[in-house]
Amino acid sequence: MMKLSFSTLGCPDWTWEDILETAKDMRIDGIEVRGIGDEMYAPSNPIFSDENCTKTMEMLTQVGMEISAFTSGATLGIPECKETAFNEA
Repeated sequence: MMKLSFSTLGCPDWTWEDILETAKDMRIDGIEVRGIGDEMYAPSNPIFSDENCTKTMEMLTQVGMEISAFTSGATLGIPECKETAFNEA
């Protein structure tokens, strides 16, 4: 069964709670995290920090959603940046 997801790129000023609530209301199955609020580098967002990650995942589980993609800035096609990009990815 195919799952329907949307990207947070389309809702740049929304909070994580706004994103989850809207996705739940629209019966969306997953979220591609590109950025949240004014933080466009997803790995830097506090909701994904070591101290908050468990709570964030619990919130997703409660609404029956998954993260379908988690975007970073890794550029895998540049040979000189291979090791740094691999570590980030």
